[in-house]
Amino acid sequence: MRTELVSQEKNIVVVKASFTTEEVTKAVNKTFKKLSNKSNIKGFRKGHVPAKTIELYFGKKAIFAETLEDVISNAIDEIIKEYELKIITDPDLNPSEIEENQPYEFTVTFEVSPEVILPKLETIEAEKIIYTPTQQMLNDNVVRLLEAHSEVVPTYEEREVKKDDYVSVKYTSNIVDSDGTIKEMEKDQKI
Repeated sequence: MRTELVSQEKNIVVVKASFTTEEVTKAVNKTFKKLSNKSNIKGFRKGHVPAKTIELYFGKKAIFAETLEDVISNAIDEIIKEYELKIITDPDLNPSEIEENQPYEFTVTFEVSPEVILPKLETIEAEKIIYTPTQQMLNDNVVRLLEAHSEVVPTYEEREVKKDDYVSVKYTSNIVDSDGTIKEMEKDQKI
């Protein structure tokens, strides 16, 4: 396989891959061998099915489609390694069909991650902001932390309810239906 970088604009890279007639023939033969090993055709052992029988069984178009899939998949992997591409999406390509005893070529477009050039850290100037909290901010923060880590502990002493107390209330309510029946409902609720 021979590759050629067609264009490279910002984060779009276009590469053309070309295969000689011999490479295409070798790929088609490899597909025949692969199908021969996988096929369960009556009268033949796996791996010993003749190419002509496989061609009749699967059809030339299907065999060439399988070959094309393998060729393109391997070619894309090689292109990514060769050009050291950091792709961010699937490659975009519109392949033509492989023909027997003919060279083959296709063009593939890759969207790659943009190259980011950062300045040296020593050259960056930043204004240091000194933040000094007020006493009120500190007090508010302490109160917030105390509330976040506080526990609810029951008190058994007789006293009035104070601010920030949690109260458990048990009450009974009577509801009169439309037919005059009184229903008594009892509830426990934490307030």
